[in-house]
Amino acid sequence: MESEISIYNDVANYLAEWNPIGVPEGIAECEYSSYVPKIVELLHDKHYAACH
Repeated sequence: MESEISIYNDVANYLAEWNPIGVPEGIAECEYSSYVPKIVELLHDKHYAACH
């Protein structure tokens, strides 16, 4: 299982690369960093629900 930090980094990198709301490239990492904890939480909840 991936470490929590690795999962956060993967999600942050994916969002910055995808850039779904089209923020300037230089600030995408900062913009999306606040989204990462909630996305990781939702992923964990989905995984938990699928296993139980």
